[in-house]
Amino acid sequence: MQITDKNRLSTVKPDLAATLDAEKSGITADELTVGASRKVWWRCPDFPDNHDGWEAVVGNRTGGFRKRYGTGCPDCRLVKTSAQELRLKAELSTVLPIDPSRGAIRTTRVEHVDMVVEADSLRLVLEFDGSYFHGTADSRRKDSMKSQRLRSASWTVVRIREDPLSLLDSAYDVVVSFVAEPEEAAADVLGHLTQLGLVDTAAAERYRALGAPQGAATAREWIRERIGEQALKIEYTAHNDAWDSMFEALVAYAADAGHCYPTDDVAVDGRSLGRWSRKQRGLQRQGRLRPDRAERLSTIPTGGTVRDLAPAGAPFDCDRADRKPACPRRVADRHQWAAFAALWCMRPRVSHRSLPWDADEPGAGTSGCDAGSLGSDAQ
Repeated sequence: MQITDKNRLSTVKPDLAATLDAEKSGITADELTVGASRKVWWRCPDFPDNHDGWEAVVGNRTGGFRKRYGTGCPDCRLVKTSAQELRLKAELSTVLPIDPSRGAIRTTRVEHVDMVVEADSLRLVLEFDGSYFHGTADSRRKDSMKSQRLRSASWTVVRIREDPLSLLDSAYDVVVSFVAEPEEAAADVLGHLTQLGLVDTAAAERYRALGAPQGAATAREWIRERIGEQALKIEYTAHNDAWDSMFEALVAYAADAGHCYPTDDVAVDGRSLGRWSRKQRGLQRQGRLRPDRAERLSTIPTGGTVRDLAPAGAPFDCDRADRKPACPRRVADRHQWAAFAALWCMRPRVSHRSLPWDADEPGAGTSGCDAGSLGSDAQ
């Protein structure tokens, strides 16, 4: 292919051309096209003195003409960056001055970090520990050692641990629900940071009161850039599956308890059913709940019979004053609640998407919850 100013690496992508190790590669950026198939040597753009150079095909490194981002430094690349983490980061960025471009801190080595806040006298590192990748003993050991190194370098470290992970540092770390909505997780983290004296209480309360994502647009942009458009499609499918799971749990709860007021203690796969149902009501009031979901929520079986909690097309708003006669208040009897908790945990679950809870079905297994975690009283 003939090299012109329209395809020359040094003119099309001068920032990446500057990281080419011409001496080791035996060729300069002026002699390469942006989509060349030749394998050459590259230097780390962020830590050239600390990270070893690596070999990569020019087209893969640059992303060619069609892709905006190509491959990066193996030592710097956050291989397991997730959409969940990026959404949480975007939400926290609406309150905290998080540096979106900073992903490493130098201690006795180069530490890859998730979120960095450095403003005035505050030097804060927030690490999101997803339960899938941080659940092993080896991960726990590495995470603890990393926190110690950062703290020795005068950084305050708060690890955001996804349930069922336990805290590594009981004073500084915080646990968020499994696959929590980003705004819910962010509100919990901000509340924890206020207790540590790191965030203004009023700012954290204002964010929680909004009850909706504030950084969604930023999160989508980050996901596209760092993970790819396909990640948004995968995330959308996973979100629908999770919604179906929570809906089926609410149907089961209403059939047993005779109402749709689960408390925050009732958990489904680590997520609070009470908080989820309140969020659906809030979305419906704001006109932001999908019509098909509003229709499904408007007719939920309660007490073994099908009874409309709201007419078709009406808000799923059981706690409105004009709906109270048709929707009993939360169970207050401790014995009745304890009985429900026992039934809940004995119900079998065959898969994430299909939860055939049937109290009369013999041979019940477990649903993955702990009766003790459900509590013994309704708030």
